[in-house]
Amino acid sequence: MLKQCEDTVMIELKQMSDLTGFIRTHRLSGEDLREIQLQDKDLREVVNNYNVLVSEKKQVKLIKPATEEEGLISIDNLLDDLAYGYEAIENKPVKFTPMSGAASRMFGFLESYYQNASDDDNEKVNTFIKGLDERQPGPHFSFVRELKDVLKRDNLNLSKLVDEKKYKTIISYVLNENGLNYRNKPKALIPFHVQNGRAILALEAQMEEALRYGNGNLFITILHEHQDQFIQAIEKIKKENNELSQVYIHISEQYNSTNTIAIDPATKEIVRNNDGKISFFPAGHGALIKNLPNNGPSILRNVDNVTSDEIRKQVIDKYHKAFSVYLSQIKTKVSTILTRLDADSISETDLRDQMFALQKQGFQLIIDNDSFSNAPFDEMKRIARIALNRPIKIVGVVKNQGEPGGGPFIIEYGDYRIISIVEKDEIPLEQKSLMEKGKYFNPVDILADPVDYKGNFFDLTEFINKSRYFIVSRRFLGKEVKRMEHPGLWNGTMDGWNSIYVVMPNETFAPVKEVNDLLRLEHQ
Repeated sequence: MLKQCEDTVMIELKQMSDLTGFIRTHRLSGEDLREIQLQDKDLREVVNNYNVLVSEKKQVKLIKPATEEEGLISIDNLLDDLAYGYEAIENKPVKFTPMSGAASRMFGFLESYYQNASDDDNEKVNTFIKGLDERQPGPHFSFVRELKDVLKRDNLNLSKLVDEKKYKTIISYVLNENGLNYRNKPKALIPFHVQNGRAILALEAQMEEALRYGNGNLFITILHEHQDQFIQAIEKIKKENNELSQVYIHISEQYNSTNTIAIDPATKEIVRNNDGKISFFPAGHGALIKNLPNNGPSILRNVDNVTSDEIRKQVIDKYHKAFSVYLSQIKTKVSTILTRLDADSISETDLRDQMFALQKQGFQLIIDNDSFSNAPFDEMKRIARIALNRPIKIVGVVKNQGEPGGGPFIIEYGDYRIISIVEKDEIPLEQKSLMEKGKYFNPVDILADPVDYKGNFFDLTEFINKSRYFIVSRRFLGKEVKRMEHPGLWNGTMDGWNSIYVVMPNETFAPVKEVNDLLRLEHQ
């Protein structure tokens, strides 16, 4: 006991010495230390951020792509009567949708054309203009009427501008404050569809989905500077669509404590703003794990993955409700095993059989089955408890059709092998050919349950694979800086969760990465 106390004291003294050395090396002032506190951060976190930025990035080691023969199950395996058990589920899922993303990327090619309007044969621009011209056969954009209104205000006519090929004028009214101002709006507040003659924002489509799950709770994360825009949009939607007045929207912002520092890649000095204060930056969607609803399961999808009304109804009524019933069944079995372990009322044979039965159902446990099977019974119980008492996620994947993003692979995770969504930026160059063999893609279609078998919310930070952070280069005050982003929300942040990976039909995935994607059939 005395030796343990001495070791603890020595560790604390070493940490204090390291912090003191860091303060001296980087000439941190009292004002700097107060600024760190204002960010709800500890100096140790800043030191850890810095050490990550100056160290060599550990890359993910792929073992093989996940397939339906190994690791993935087909949605067809879940559909037999599962959706019909949804009404009996006591704790129905809420929706959790990050909405801090700006629409600017959607309009990137228009921005480029607007700044350098020299190429009248720009194919993307021509497609965009055609989508605005209602004299031509569709498809058309849902914001045409709104665009016509702002042009009419300034005595301009859309059809005439199209005929005269004054594309730059049209685009200026789409992007700029004197028009639709889409350059400065969040993607959630861009009209995606038309229903009953009304333009429907991506936000409204998400609200409709939340209501369809049965409890009408929608949790969203936004940027502080967008709060007024969202409040006004929500009020307008509820006024125009009375059915959605029943939707309760929970708004949160990314926590300051998740922001990270940046360094100058040449000098390794901490980046400061024009006032000489340490600059802190948002650190990727992995930071949103702290915003995940803590009262039950959540359906997590990207804000732009909202198909036409009929397809969305099918996604929820057929697929997501099946997800929920399957999760309920799996969780009941997990809870039963853990409760019997607590009561010491399960036999060795029964424990082994039930653990393997779960895995045969597609439930991916973080476990070494050989070590588990060959262990003495007391050790077997310990292994089972650690393996089972984790958050659970059901992850939908689709066949890869060339969309940018990650996919499901079997990877090394400490002493184990797990399935995880891996991005191309996380692997060494020599494994690029192996990644290209992956047949499935991550559309971000996840049912996440962060509650344990006793009804308590897990500390989700304990299940993050912290080695899977990202190092990114960004422009700041006219120069390149090096920043750290947390492991992705559906990547390393959830590596420590137990999982079921389900192959979904591709029509359930209709992202809007560029505005012209709204002309696809799924959005008409």
